[in-house]
Amino acid sequence: MEPLCRDQGAYLLLAEGLAKELKPSGIDVLALVPGFMKTELMTLTVFGDFLAIDPNKVARVGLAKLGKKPVVAPGLRPQMIAFSTRWLPRWINTLIFDQVVARAHRSASVLQ
Repeated sequence: MEPLCRDQGAYLLLAEGLAKELKPSGIDVLALVPGFMKTELMTLTVFGDFLAIDPNKVARVGLAKLGKKPVVAPGLRPQMIAFSTRWLPRWINTLIFDQVVARAHRSASVLQ
């Protein structure tokens, strides 16, 4: 999971940097951070729809925020996750993330 986390962190930093750099040229940059999306596969996991957000809502929020913020987490759950990763101690985030990944692995093994 470390490469995924590293890549996502780099993606957000890239979006924030490009937004600042390109703003004088009139170019908007937006990174959407929706978390889990409501998909057919997601409904088969132990999370079900509880953590999932509707893709149409993500698109609406993204379009509404374009030009206003470089990074947007649409919905309460993604905002809480974004907040926790910035303000909680790293060891707490690691414990939470380990639990989420363990559940996802158990769900995936049940589906196979």
